[in-house]
Formats: sequence, structure tokens, C-alpha cells
Amino acid sequence: MKTVIILILCFFTSSLGFSKAENPFLFSKDYQKAYLEINSMRIDNGRQMLMQIKNKSIAIDYYLQDLADMVYLISSEDRLYFEKNKTSENQRVEFVKNLNLKSPYSKFIEAEIHLHWAFVKIKLGYDIAGALNIIKAYKLLVENQKLYPHFLPNKKSLGILHILIGAVPQNYTWVTNMIRIKGNVALGISELNEVAEKDPIFNVEAKLNYFIAKGYVLKMDKNTMADFQKFAEQNSKNAIIQFFYASILMKEAKSEEALEVLKVFPTGKSYLKFPYTNYLMADIALQNGDYLEAENGYLSFLKNFNGENFLKDTFFKLYLTSWLQGNNQKAENYLNKIKKIGKTNTESDKHALKEASLDPFKKNKTIMKARLAFDGGFLERSAALLNEISPSNLKNNFEITEYQYRRGRVLHKMGNKKQAILAYT
Repeated sequence: MKTVIILILCFFTSSLGFSKAENPFLFSKDYQKAYLEINSMRIDNGRQMLMQIKNKSIAIDYYLQDLADMVYLISSEDRLYFEKNKTSENQRVEFVKNLNLKSPYSKFIEAEIHLHWAFVKIKLGYDIAGALNIIKAYKLLVENQKLYPHFLPNKKSLGILHILIGAVPQNYTWVTNMIRIKGNVALGISELNEVAEKDPIFNVEAKLNYFIAKGYVLKMDKNTMADFQKFAEQNSKNAIIQFFYASILMKEAKSEEALEVLKVFPTGKSYLKFPYTNYLMADIALQNGDYLEAENGYLSFLKNFNGENFLKDTFFKLYLTSWLQGNNQKAENYLNKIKKIGKTNTESDKHALKEASLDPFKKNKTIMKARLAFDGGFLERSAALLNEISPSNLKNNFEITEYQYRRGRVLHKMGNKKQAILAYT
């Protein structure tokens, strides 16, 4: 494999007519180190490395500058930085395009830059602009795949797009058909796995994309989760991998395991400030009934986060921490802030706003505690809370139905299927 890579690089260099030092698409060892730093959320280190590289591969340099911008903007939601630097997308794409060189990296880098800004725009609420970026990137990648079918990096990005588009619900496929973009989940998984197994540069990113797709788009299974654990352990200093690992553990109702990951989350001067860890740890504390700890965690997140997403959700959860402790006045203050602060770009923020308009004070506290515990995988706590409830004391049919549903789910998850069926009925 090493010999093949060397031959390919030599072929690119000679066919483009550049010396090794002048090849704008040469992904040298120095650039690979900078790439790993940026993709580990140590972007200042990565940017400094880029400045120190003497033998510049200018297209790769632009690509990594753009990657650093994306990592920073996704994690910080710094709208001022976005407004100041958003023109960089087209400038960098035009520069690479105007090189007018026959290299598989040319259209690949153009597509990657469009994808970077697609993710940023969607995160900041510019959904249509982000979708247009994805279409541009997809078409470039498809064209590049036809020109260079054996170019592995192309499959890293095309693979995740094939999965995302292929997972679009059936009643929305008319949209993808209209704009002529095709998805294929099985093909996307195969492409990501091929890059993960064979590409020496993008293998880690492709593997992470595979786990993200399984965790958020498809369905996570025990074997894949075990593989993700090994992968996370092998990349313990990569903050992006650790974040997604903890997040997916929580999504799979394994909050206790996620907490252990978050306790040793990589931090320090070289890493970007990342208050989302406070948010996740607060979620786990809320699920486990540690309401004061949860409140402090959410307040820490609000203090250190300058973005607009997850604010309504955070204030709703702050309402829960106070309400569940019996402090209704503080709870109401938090509830009022949901309507005034933050955006509704995320599903969790939309849910928070909806809940705030439904007079949540009327809900059954014990059922809410049990629900939160179940969501975190604290099954014994959830079961114990539900056992405290006497069905005859429930106020209305909604409470009775929710109680039966929650009890059935807990029993089912604990392996008591027969009792679960009785509870559901």
C-alpha cells in the first residue's frame, strides 16, 4: 500500500508538471499533521503548523484553512466571524478551480469547501443556502468519481452524502429526484468503510463519519457500538471523536458510560473552548435526579457559550431542575426566558418552545422524573419512581396513559416482556 501511494503521488507530481515543492495538491506529511490537529479540535496548533510549512501546496493549504474555519464555526457559532469570513468559500473554490489542473484533488477540494460551509450555514440557520451548498458538493463529487474512480478521498464525502440522501423519508424523495441527486445507504456505508480501511490520510475521518451515520441517521447495533468504543479509546486525545462518542452513548440511553467519557474529555490551552460538555453532563445529572448539579452545569454552558442554538432547550431544562425541586417561582422565570432567548433551528429548541406554551406545571412530577431517568438508561431509578405512583391517584386519562406507557417501556427494557405487555394494555 505504501509503495502504491508513493507511485500515485509521483504520478500526480510528474503529470502536473510541478516539482515536489510546487505541487499545489501534494498532501505532505506536514500537511497531514496539521490536518490531524485541526480535526482533533486543536485548530490554533493546526493553523500555526500551516504558517510554518515552507514547501507550500497551496490548494491543500486553502483546504485546511477552510477546515479550520468550519471546526471553529460549528463549535462556537461565532456569527461575527462568519460574516467576516463567509466570502472565503467562493474565493478558495475559485482559486482551486482557476489552477485548471488535472488532479483528483481539484474537484474534491472544491466540493469539500462547499460542504464545510454547508454545515456552517445549516448550523447558523441558513438552511436553504446550506442545502444549495450540499447540491454543489454532491455534483462535484459525482463528476470527480467518474473521472477518478479509484481516488479514495472522494468516497469519504460522497459516502456520507449517499447515506444522508438515501435515508430521506419516502414521501420526500420527490425533492431529491427533482434536483437529480441520488442516495444509496448501502453504497455510502461501503464507501466509508473502504476509505477507513485503505486511505492513509482520511481513514480516521471516514470511520468517524460511519459511526455518526449509524448513530444519528441509521440504527446503532451492539457490535458497531463496541467498535466505536475501541475507536474512541484509540483516539482519546481527539475532542471531536470523544464528543460524538459521548453524544451517541447518551442517545443510546447509556448516560452512565457517557459520563465517564466526559469526565476525561480532552481540554487545555491547545483545544477550542467547548462548553457543550457542560451541557451534556448537565443532561446526565438531570436524568439521574442531581438537580442542583444539573442547574450549575446548564448555567455554566450559558455563561461560556456565545451561540444561539440549544438556548431554549437549556432554559427548559433549567425550568425542570427548579420545578422538580419544588421551586416554582424560579422555574417560571426560566420558563419565561424560553420565549425570549435563542432560535428554533434545532428540534430540541422547537420542542422546548412548544412545551413552554403548554403549561408544563400541570404535568406529573414523578412521571417526569421517571421519564428522564429512562432516557438516560437509569432503569432501576425509573422503575422505582413509577412504583411510587398509585394509578388511582392519577388525575386524568392523559396521566394514566403516560404512566402505563412509561411503565411498559421500563419493564420491556429490563427484559420483563410479559409484564411489559400487561402494562401497555
